[in-house]
Amino acid sequence: MYSTVVPELEKIPEVIECHFTTGPYTMLIKLFVRDNEHLMELLNKKIQMIPGVTGTETLISLDHASDTDARPRRGEVTDVTTHRNYFTKQIIPTDEDRI
Repeated sequence: MYSTVVPELEKIPEVIECHFTTGPYTMLIKLFVRDNEHLMELLNKKIQMIPGVTGTETLISLDHASDTDARPRRGEVTDVTTHRNYFTKQIIPTDEDRI
């Protein structure tokens, strides 16, 4: 799964972090998006269309306690001060990844 999903996530400019996790999920990714409509577009037209992504769960950060140097690497969202809502996606593994 990693070898097919990660290269596709790297093509999405709004994805700024990708973590491999333990527990019920395989990956956690952090996105910068403009608004809920932008989030829905990314989910429905990009992330959920990636072969190997069998499901997603979304958490929205309402506020943050500390600043980091995390910035969008490339693409449309460049003004971090006006785009501070972080959307976190967790990608559920396929059955073959659980073995």
